[in-house]
Amino acid sequence: MGLFDFIFKDKNVEIANEKEAFYAIIYSCAAVDGEIAPEEIEQLNKVVSTKEIFKGTDIRALNEKAKQMHKDAGSSSGTLIMKAIPKLGKNEREACYSAAFQLFLADGSVQGSEMKLLEDLQEALQITDAKANELQKNI
Repeated sequence: MGLFDFIFKDKNVEIANEKEAFYAIIYSCAAVDGEIAPEEIEQLNKVVSTKEIFKGTDIRALNEKAKQMHKDAGSSSGTLIMKAIPKLGKNEREACYSAAFQLFLADGSVQGSEMKLLEDLQEALQITDAKANELQKNI
């Protein structure tokens, strides 16, 4: 049973655009354990700031928006991720997967619940195993 098996469709989450969707997904990855520490926010912002989609973006404002979206989703990372994915184009899906992998890799390895979330995210983003491996190698 995957992380996204129990999605609450009645949550009122407003995601305005692809940029908000991308950030919301990475935020949800960082918050998957129910909390998000300041160090995780710092790492998250470091990871997304390298992505083309965030050039010239006020990351702090985006963080506040993601925090509210996560709350609106009932603090459910799976719900927010599934609400955000339809807003992403193919290239941004791959960049988002890559950013999630990079975020999880920050402590040196991707294991346990992080690996399971990454597998669920890969499936939800419709990224093949071959493409996921390629993206991971390019980190």
